[in-house]
Amino acid sequence: MLYQIKRELQKLGFDVIKKRMWKDGHMVSDHCQYIRSRNVKVADAFMIWDSEYAVRDLAEDYRKRGYVTLSLVPAID
Repeated sequence: MLYQIKRELQKLGFDVIKKRMWKDGHMVSDHCQYIRSRNVKVADAFMIWDSEYAVRDLAEDYRKRGYVTLSLVPAID
């Protein structure tokens, strides 16, 4: 699901990547992924992630309800 969101953001002109959060030093489980600006040192850099990743399956919730709520936070270097 995050892959599709990433592709749509790229179509809108955002330079984003999808990555496992722990590889950027975040202390979360090994499987948690997020979308972030490729360059986190710019002023408008951001991250999008599922703050409920530990208790739900994002794609399953989307199929059930037709929408999901994700967290959008500024990227802090």
